[in-house]
Amino acid sequence: MVAPNTAIEPRILSRRQLDPVLLGIPQNSDRRPARRPKHVLLVEEEPSVRRHLAGVLRAAGYVVEETGTGAEAVRSASGFAADLVVSEMSLRDTTGPRLVAVLRHSSLPGVAALFISWQPREYAEDAALLPTGAEFLAKPFGPGRLREAVGRLVG
Repeated sequence: MVAPNTAIEPRILSRRQLDPVLLGIPQNSDRRPARRPKHVLLVEEEPSVRRHLAGVLRAAGYVVEETGTGAEAVRSASGFAADLVVSEMSLRDTTGPRLVAVLRHSSLPGVAALFISWQPREYAEDAALLPTGAEFLAKPFGPGRLREAVGRLVG
């Protein structure tokens, strides 16, 4: 302990003195840089469903930006580097596939897409609504199915 009003002389430490191994600090053995968590842009009109889905995704380690309309999603995408868009097939102001097309041509080229709907998958396929490579989940679905689909698309 230093007595009050006592000057403390600064010391310059050598690299050897600061070596974490010599100081006994545990080291990361694989030395890989930490991975950036995947970012998900969630577009769901129903607030309670949106909160639930966002909670499931956050608990799985994803960073989630929540929006309720296509227009909100376009505004959010300009400042949110999403790896995946999870969107309803049918929104008040647009369709999910149309929204993803706009995002891919503007702020999120190559973004992966997962569409959710109360309609069966066959409806979307028959109407040629699903873009190539997109995933689809018919509501209702459990948290496990959502995590699996998102994992297939972005890891």
